[in-house]
Amino acid sequence: MPVPAVDASGSTITDSNGNPVYQLDANGHYLTTRYYYSPQPIIDYINAIGHYTFHQWTLSAGWSHDTRNKYFNPTHGSIQQFGVEVAPQYIPLTSSLTLEGTAFLGYGNAYGKHGDLGLPFFQNYYAGGIADVRNFRDNTLGAENTKYLTPGCTGSNYCTQPLGGAFKSTGSVELIIPTPFVKDDSATRLSWYVDFGNVYKKFSDFSWSGQDGVRVSTGISLHWQAPVGPIVINLGRPIVKKPGDIPETLQFNFGTTF
Repeated sequence: MPVPAVDASGSTITDSNGNPVYQLDANGHYLTTRYYYSPQPIIDYINAIGHYTFHQWTLSAGWSHDTRNKYFNPTHGSIQQFGVEVAPQYIPLTSSLTLEGTAFLGYGNAYGKHGDLGLPFFQNYYAGGIADVRNFRDNTLGAENTKYLTPGCTGSNYCTQPLGGAFKSTGSVELIIPTPFVKDDSATRLSWYVDFGNVYKKFSDFSWSGQDGVRVSTGISLHWQAPVGPIVINLGRPIVKKPGDIPETLQFNFGTTF
């Protein structure tokens, strides 16, 4: 927005009609400024660190064991991945029904000079959305101390900004069923799911129930390996939600399968 001109006392200069006079640059263009708002916990963290630039080095190692019979729409086998904290298991119940179970546990902490400040905000875990606890808006779940209410904002779902947390626990159970009217189901998958989980500021904050307890949702999911890329459609609803949660009945994703 344009920057108003001010006099020696700091008061805005106005013209004869009472309109503010705006500052101009050397080319006669209005000087402008932009206002950005960051949650206070993030500002407090940066102030405590004492600088605005973060240098990050990452060293990772992992182990994976995959016995699935096929990549898309498997009917038996499992994949265990240590380091990514994902462990889906496929159990054939009958020739046409397959049970899939997935669990995710994530935990992070900080050490060193500023270790007492906890995990850096840009490394936090988030939950909610098409990737884990479906039928909640993406990345909006979390205990009360992982959310920040924008001062002066009322009457909107966007007033509360999720900040994530250092501990995440989510899981899912899906019953994969035959897709009606489809002879070759190698490119489609229809399932009934129950998702559960939440995110917490630290491990000791974990709770099964109450306002900060585990959220649960259920619904029907369709995965289609379309010629232009994978398409996922979820239709469901939360069955355990709390005030402040943002439910979504229909969710759609293109380009990635989960």
